[in-house]
Amino acid sequence: MVDPHSMNLGVTLAFIKWMTSTEGRTILARNSMIPAGAAVLSDPDLAGGQPS
Repeated sequence: MVDPHSMNLGVTLAFIKWMTSTEGRTILARNSMIPAGAAVLSDPDLAGGQPS
């Protein structure tokens, strides 16, 4: 949830958009966080270092 009256609303929304992109989710996956999307989960570059 984002406060619509935030002084930095545009920056906040841009960050959320980026973090939910494939690039952002890949960074999360590489740092042992759970990616939110099948495209990242099936990335062969990530599969080698992750336990199944």
